[in-house]
Amino acid sequence: MFFMPKRGSDQWLALAAGPHRWTLEPIPDVKGPAGEPAAPSPAGTLVLLRYTTLKPGPAPTPEMRFTGRRRVFGPGTATLRMTFRDAAYDISVHDEAVWLTQGARRTKIGEARDDESMGYDFRTELLWAGDLEGDGLLDLIVIEDNGGYSSDLCLYLSAAVHDPHQLIEEVACEDWSG
Repeated sequence: MFFMPKRGSDQWLALAAGPHRWTLEPIPDVKGPAGEPAAPSPAGTLVLLRYTTLKPGPAPTPEMRFTGRRRVFGPGTATLRMTFRDAAYDISVHDEAVWLTQGARRTKIGEARDDESMGYDFRTELLWAGDLEGDGLLDLIVIEDNGGYSSDLCLYLSAAVHDPHQLIEEVACEDWSG
């Protein structure tokens, strides 16, 4: 289970897999020692999130299975094509980065390179894709493996976009170092 930092909303939501769909389900307001939810999460919970535009309810996904199995993108990874609400999206690797594209619009969602001088690999892992905000547009949750001992769990939302050339905007990341 992962946590996203607070960003304007006090309600934690569990992104949980049900028998035939994903939903955002509210978590009771029971706080742990660091302010994280201490109440039990629903069965099938992938991540816990909170952000102002997220509301409880269905979280539709593209016609592909997101079971919590990560899809890793690094140098040489083939393009992944997803169809969501009659729109085709590609996740591809080029210019040492991972890109989400739809037509002429694109957004960088992480790095994909080998740093031989440091001995680290930079990878981006797609954890989940679908509509978290109810706006009919694709949102993503990715893990950015920044080489060595650092990873970031990042939330990208479509409603946060200000640049018309972008598809999604990174709104929150949880950093893991060790």
